[in-house]
Amino acid sequence: GCGKSTMVGHLIADSGAIDQESLQRISDEANDKGQPDRCYAWILDKLKCERQRGNTMHVALWRLASRRCRFTMIDAPGHNDFSKDIVTAMSQADIAVLVVPAVQGDLEQGKECEGQIREHTLLAYTLGLRQLVVCVNKMDSEAVAYSEQCFDSACKVVKSHLDAAGLKTEGVYFDVHFVPTSGWLGDNVICRSENMPWYCGPTLV
Repeated sequence: GCGKSTMVGHLIADSGAIDQESLQRISDEANDKGQPDRCYAWILDKLKCERQRGNTMHVALWRLASRRCRFTMIDAPGHNDFSKDIVTAMSQADIAVLVVPAVQGDLEQGKECEGQIREHTLLAYTLGLRQLVVCVNKMDSEAVAYSEQCFDSACKVVKSHLDAAGLKTEGVYFDVHFVPTSGWLGDNVICRSENMPWYCGPTLV
């Protein structure tokens, strides 16, 4: 996957919105199942079917507060099988966050990824959302190694999909921001990453 639930889980953990005892319990459960890399995702993916499948299947909400504002994170399924849940989540949102992989092989894996990008952005626009944050995730992977070139390439792919869907990435249609992130290590989720000194834009939160 794109690491969407892992990123949201890491955001919850880094913001102190879950106590250490609960976080450790979830981490132990993931280790016991031989899936230690799912410890952040399982903060939100609580159902047995979600943990067995390895994908989000239901909408999950988590309220957070920063020094500047209060907001609610809505983690929705990304697969076409759960379009109804995606619509439910977007209809409650003010800003859409699209998570895509930085690994070119994953991002260009054919019509499935392309179709999801187009469908989700069109849904967001149809439901009245005009702000879109695109998290180019998994920047820490060996194939990417925090490369600015890989980030730029991923941004171009997403922009081409948005243009093909008839949505402008500049101007009046959509206010789009691209952020290079690592949901697993927390790079540019809340804290600015030291691994990407070339990026001077805002973090996700």
